[in-house]
Amino acid sequence: MNLSGRKIYINNICMLENVEINISGLTVIAGENDTGKSTIGKVLFALIKACEMSRGGFFYKNRDRYIRNKIYDLKSLLSMMLTKQEYYQMAQYVNALEAKINFILRKRYKSEKEKDTNLSHIFEEMRPLFLPRVSDLMERFFDEVRKAFTENFRDKFRINNLENLFKYLFMDDYVSNFASGVAKIRLESASKITKISIEHNKIASLNDGGRFFKDVTYIDTPVIFQLIRLLMLSDLNEKEYMPTIKDLKRKLADLPRKIDLWEKDELDDVISAIKNIIKGDIVIDEPGSFVFSRQNKKFRIENIATGIKSFAIILLLLKNGWLTTNTLLVIDEPEVHLHPKWQVEYCRIISLLVRKGITVIVATHSPYIVQGLIKMTDLYEIKDRTNFYLMFNKDGVGHCENVTGKEHKIFQLLAEPFDRIF
Repeated sequence: MNLSGRKIYINNICMLENVEINISGLTVIAGENDTGKSTIGKVLFALIKACEMSRGGFFYKNRDRYIRNKIYDLKSLLSMMLTKQEYYQMAQYVNALEAKINFILRKRYKSEKEKDTNLSHIFEEMRPLFLPRVSDLMERFFDEVRKAFTENFRDKFRINNLENLFKYLFMDDYVSNFASGVAKIRLESASKITKISIEHNKIASLNDGGRFFKDVTYIDTPVIFQLIRLLMLSDLNEKEYMPTIKDLKRKLADLPRKIDLWEKDELDDVISAIKNIIKGDIVIDEPGSFVFSRQNKKFRIENIATGIKSFAIILLLLKNGWLTTNTLLVIDEPEVHLHPKWQVEYCRIISLLVRKGITVIVATHSPYIVQGLIKMTDLYEIKDRTNFYLMFNKDGVGHCENVTGKEHKIFQLLAEPFDRIF
């Protein structure tokens, strides 16, 4: 698969005025703090998640709940409009209608159009059974149910999810102040384009061009292991909070994702490499509880070094089937909790992942990470799938320069503080 053609364009989101990034095997985004490095990964996370949520079981579960709520509303309105005797008679028909609709929702069809056709047949069949005085109400109900099977309904669902993700990732004000309230995002490859237009922090349009990645994971901090038990409490589990953290918590603590055996076998050497670096293994003791095992001794993960936790996240994502071919992994400043020696080893793991077909984006301000990735991508022969970018802040605006082949520019920028000292 040719990944070099994948690009994202971001215009006027947060401090990014006009950014273009290649998303090939490995994308390294380096620069100082307050340059917009993290924004790129968060935008990608929100966009991919919103589109994937509108394709799979999550969408169908929510659509079916919407239809069942419409049935409940219909029953409530009929109970207010009709006498007891009339309602008793109509309730039998509504129950029969509900059973037929539920049957269609559960049944597998070759296409949504086929399901819509069967619903139309049911409505035609049931229409004569209802009292004339509720015919308008029933027609509105039929229309609302049928709309749930249109592409427009799916588009609204997708846009709503993207707005919610942006809200929690960037709060309510994510369009740049210098943008006159207008922003655009475009994700493209050689064969498809997904485009978003945003006006005054509201999604004006979203054109989903198709699947670019099977899934995306965003790693912000290994401190998540200190929070998982808290986040799994019943009163917090269903609440909305930072979506990157919620997604990572689910992938680490919940049921593993099913993958093909050949994919698992392909990644076994990466798992072995991580175990060798940390001189141990991470196992799940119970949901939300993890144990570090080393030389027949076991330690609660909360009590081990934070650097080990950094490797533990990738190890568990691999074990649980969330890092496979054509998934995207975004890692924000991995160096924060790693000694320079382990920063280099972390670069080794990243390069191994990319070699296995996993796309990785790393945002960093560490010269060890940059140098480590330069060396490791050469060692593991993925240099042709690697791009380096330098982010810098000019007058409050984040700018981005492709410095692939000119990585010395990154080291010049990161070395400036030492020049000022000496």
